[in-house]
Amino acid sequence: MSTDQTADPRKPQGNWPLICFVLGLLAVWLVSCQSQTSAVPPSTPKVVNTSAPAAPPPDPYAHLTADAKRIVLALGDAPTADACNAAFKEMMAGETVNFSTGATALADSAMPALDGAAAIAGKCKAYKIEIGGHTDRSGSRAINLRISDQRAAAVKDYIVGKGAPAAILTPKGYGESELLDKSTGAKAAARNRRISFAVTA
Repeated sequence: MSTDQTADPRKPQGNWPLICFVLGLLAVWLVSCQSQTSAVPPSTPKVVNTSAPAAPPPDPYAHLTADAKRIVLALGDAPTADACNAAFKEMMAGETVNFSTGATALADSAMPALDGAAAIAGKCKAYKIEIGGHTDRSGSRAINLRISDQRAAAVKDYIVGKGAPAAILTPKGYGESELLDKSTGAKAAARNRRISFAVTA
């Protein structure tokens, strides 16, 4: 009886069945992973703003009295010369820029009004501003003229130190030549001893 050594072609040969099985498992695993990945949307990282809110700019007029601040802010950004003159007049109304008797040193009581005047000068920088010094009639005319010059210059120095532009300011002493009150007495003298501001184009 002879034995047929030829392999039956209908039967799988070698390790192919095992390989096909493993490949099938791998395909099922890949499809499963793909479906799970697509089912879960990717998380979007949250953007956290860690920067602090911007601080408001400092108030350049915080040092002024309430009335002075109101007068300065009413001028706006491009005031006319007339508006500047009116602002100086309102700022200095009823305010006496006091000095030591016979001297040119500013008294502390003069500084709030002059702080306001410095702020007005800063707003009115498109114009020329004369700072006038005036005295009463006590003393000689020559001495009064010299003192008024020095006091006007002292006011200029003070308001420049507070930010007023020096180039537009001209101090001028008038002595007793422009008296507001020609009567005698302490009240008249106090009115005549003053600082004035005149704005011109």
